[in-house]
Amino acid sequence: MKKMKLVMVGNGMAGVRTLEELLKIAPGLYDITVFGTEPHPNYNRILTSARCWPVNRRWTRSLSTR
Repeated sequence: MKKMKLVMVGNGMAGVRTLEELLKIAPGLYDITVFGTEPHPNYNRILTSARCWPVNRRWTRSLSTR
């Protein structure tokens, strides 16, 4: 079976996450090309922030009660 071509422009988290789900659902169905300007692979910036700057629980709780 010939693979369908799928092109994603941009290397954002939402697009890459969508590709991950497509690959889970139909591995081997697509020939995927990703165009992006970043010189490194995609990573989850949200998790990176949490690891670099631990959250002050009291400060977070006070924000959520406003």
